[in-house]
Amino acid sequence: MSAPQTLPAAVTHQVIAGFTQAAARYDEGGTEFFQEMGARLVDQANVRPGAHVLYVGCGKGAVTVPAARLAGEGGRVHAIDLAAPMLQAAAARARACGLGTITVTRGDAKDPPFAAGTFGVVLAGYVIQLLPRPAHAVRRWRALLKPGGTLGFFLGAGARSPLGAGDGRPGRPRPARHVPVRGVLPPPPFDGTSHVDQMLTEAGYQGVGTVTCAIDTVYDSAGQWWQACQSQAPWAIAWRHIPPGRLETARRDAFTALDGLAGPGGTLTRTLTFACTTGQKSASSAPLRGTP
Repeated sequence: MSAPQTLPAAVTHQVIAGFTQAAARYDEGGTEFFQEMGARLVDQANVRPGAHVLYVGCGKGAVTVPAARLAGEGGRVHAIDLAAPMLQAAAARARACGLGTITVTRGDAKDPPFAAGTFGVVLAGYVIQLLPRPAHAVRRWRALLKPGGTLGFFLGAGARSPLGAGDGRPGRPRPARHVPVRGVLPPPPFDGTSHVDQMLTEAGYQGVGTVTCAIDTVYDSAGQWWQACQSQAPWAIAWRHIPPGRLETARRDAFTALDGLAGPGGTLTRTLTFACTTGQKSASSAPLRGTP
């Protein structure tokens, strides 16, 4: 496997700033998909009653709530993020759901501020692709696991979107294609699920496996698609850097492209494929060389 590329520290700070800016509308508006992915992740990671769970890069808590419900009153869920508005929203969601077993604190996903062997489960949503040193992060997460503990995370594995990567009209598919945002999201090891599995195996995990699932998001109009884009990762990471004087032109060009892709009533369908990867720390694990 090619050595995992890294993100410059400056880009990491831009990502945090982007998600801070997008927090007010993030994962809302009727087209969110992280809720479904959160439920699938905790199921795949086999979160059980009484589990002590760490959720890194928690965002607004799409994974936090289902993990806490499965862990039950005898369990605990610690959720961390670096974007303060996301933390506030995650805490508010936990309170609204009446879940007192959730603790929300500020913390770095790549180096969580907890002692080794603290957690039975470590979960990460759509965050590992945004970390500067993913191979280091999975080693650090392994150190935080108790012997026999489980790591689970999901990441984007492909998309058919209204903008040129698929056709919103039923019966008229086009070959999907992926255009990486160069300099922001590095390809290796995320250019194939086998590479991700290998990264975890090399970090000392056992029973590593990845399953993929596709989620369809239907927008009722190009306007709803545009609003949703401003509250999700593409905007938070890259699109917000479009100069203000060119943003309206970009919006018009996007709407022109979407005109030919709309389905009945102007609806647009975006199919996102997610990969959910899990691995276990051996029940008799010795410290791995190079693990913090």
